[in-house]
Amino acid sequence: MSNMRKVAIQTDKTWIEHIVRIEDKLFSGIDMQCFAMDDDAAAIEFLKA
Repeated sequence: MSNMRKVAIQTDKTWIEHIVRIEDKLFSGIDMQCFAMDDDAAAIEFLKA
């Protein structure tokens, strides 16, 4: 499907967080996580790990 293995989503919307949790289960080959809008460092570390 894709060569993406990780996706970091920065949002301040709870409904997007819920959708991302569902998509994370549907697309088992892609690790998806949400981060706060001001949490750039954590999102980048997640992608690097």
